[in-house]
Amino acid sequence: DKAELLKNNNVTKEDIDKYLETDKPFDKAGAYGIQDPNATFIKQIKGDYYTIMGLPKEQLQKQIYHEK
Repeated sequence: DKAELLKNNNVTKEDIDKYLETDKPFDKAGAYGIQDPNATFIKQIKGDYYTIMGLPKEQLQKQIYHEK
């Protein structure tokens, strides 16, 4: 329904290579998790943090409580 925006910092090839040496990018769609404290390449988000994380918490709560 509404778009979310995530802006990344500029990253170097060295930054990417270093990140790929960890186990972090291999269990996520898009290869990053905004909730990861080491995801320093994320500069800014606009919109709902939980939607960007992958679970639109506010929308889910509205649907759960509306359907009761």
